[in-house]
Amino acid sequence: MFNDPKVDETITLQGKSYQFIQVPGAQGIVYAELGKKAKVYRVVRGSKAYALKVFKPAYRTPQLLKNTAHILAQQEVPGLSVAERTIITPEKFPNVIQVHPEFTYAILMPWIEGKSWANYVISKTATTRNESIRLAKAFAQAICELEKRNIAHCDLSGGNFIFSTAFNDVEFVDIEELYGPDFPRPDILPAGTSGYSPDWVKEKGLWGANADRFAAGILICEILAWQFDDIRVATSGGDAFFAEGELGHASTRYKLLEKRLAEIHPELAVLFRTVWRGKDASECPRISEWKTALDQVASTSSEPNWGWESLDLPPEIDQAGNTNQERSRTAGQDSDIPIKRPFQEESGTKHESEDIVVTANEWPASGKSRKDLLIRIFSIFALVGTILFLLILVFGNFIDQISRIFREQSGLLLGYMVTNSILGLLVGSVHAWIFRNNIRASHVWLFISAAFLGGAIGGVITGFLTNLGYVTTSYMAGAIIGSIGGSLSSLGQNLFMRSQGQQIKWFLFSLLSWFVIWIIGTTISWTNQTVPGMAGTAALIILLSGVALSVFLHAYPEVEF
Repeated sequence: MFNDPKVDETITLQGKSYQFIQVPGAQGIVYAELGKKAKVYRVVRGSKAYALKVFKPAYRTPQLLKNTAHILAQQEVPGLSVAERTIITPEKFPNVIQVHPEFTYAILMPWIEGKSWANYVISKTATTRNESIRLAKAFAQAICELEKRNIAHCDLSGGNFIFSTAFNDVEFVDIEELYGPDFPRPDILPAGTSGYSPDWVKEKGLWGANADRFAAGILICEILAWQFDDIRVATSGGDAFFAEGELGHASTRYKLLEKRLAEIHPELAVLFRTVWRGKDASECPRISEWKTALDQVASTSSEPNWGWESLDLPPEIDQAGNTNQERSRTAGQDSDIPIKRPFQEESGTKHESEDIVVTANEWPASGKSRKDLLIRIFSIFALVGTILFLLILVFGNFIDQISRIFREQSGLLLGYMVTNSILGLLVGSVHAWIFRNNIRASHVWLFISAAFLGGAIGGVITGFLTNLGYVTTSYMAGAIIGSIGGSLSSLGQNLFMRSQGQQIKWFLFSLLSWFVIWIIGTTISWTNQTVPGMAGTAALIILLSGVALSVFLHAYPEVEF
């Protein structure tokens, strides 16, 4: 299958020579890692190490070239250093292919020193509480870096990421199936890796911006709970905690992991249950939700250890340069074990630069700065408010006649109900459009209906109390409509939220924003009871709702329904 190069043999690519080296302490055996799809050689040029990933015959296809240009453009993204790569094609490197035909479509990339999570699972190597928490946070942060750019690895597993000895920096490998907004769709969709891919992914494949949600959630839970002895003892015996076909089904391991996560933090158990029961990527929590929950988990802080260990080789190496179980690091998977320029000490911990993460589906467009997107949100509300203002002016006389009929029949009750239900409907509709990628399609009308009913009930109660003489000022009217409408609206919408923390944030935001905005709007309408006054009040309520939502999303971009 592979005709290994000799130790100290070189190949020349683009005028640069790369030398094959031997396994430390194993005379004459070339340094190589064997995985499911490829064999990865460690080569050096000067003092810098590289990985030469040579694919098995079945995987040596031009398909590897399909995403190359797009992957190359991602090499500055934290966690994707192996995106810096050169592919050996017959057209570009005929001399290399002539000597080593098996190098056809091989990939040269940086080699990254570090540890593989698959090794920890296979060997049941213990971690401390702090190590588990630091690694889970680093892993979630690295995925967030991808998620906020609408990028997904699409085959996350314990063997497809490497971490530093300090457990606080992560790099991804095996990125040939990477998803990005402009990437061409692969002929065969990735189906994930056993232990991290549920049946519904294996059956259909998954390639999209949210493709990492399930596997990442399982990995985060696995890493966090690895500090417990009973978790390590209960592992499936392979390179993942869960066995093939176990994901999504009730099992002893599931119950044990859920219990241990709840001990670390209750929110983690909630997120884990949601992942486990998900039947589609959109039903799984976004990585930013995991990151928010992890931020609430305390660990003892320590100074980063930037010392790097060489790769630990198994004690037995055969004469072909392979190791036990085709290298425990790859654990039956194809892992670019090597990775980038060793995690750069001079740049510090590079994944902690942003406190707020804008994730894949939070905004209506990608490639825009947060400021531009917030301006867009505000502009939408301004446009709706302007249209509403003009419509009320045009149909002012008709609206005034309807209002008189309502007052004659029910005092202020019907008028308040209709007016505020319409405003609630408009606010809910624009919210639903802003959150259209965050709300499941089946929930959109329920989301809007909650705002509609909140406004209607707030108006009915306020109108009833006004008729009885209990409400005598505009401040009281606005406060009652806003507090009731905002509370009921958010309570209805919170039924679709997976995270209790997000529910509390959305409830407080809705209550406060409706309360303040309706006091302002009602005060204006009471003091200026004309058609222009009514039009201005309605437009102002919509406009202020846009301002409030923009401020809220700037502070809490992770909200999802």
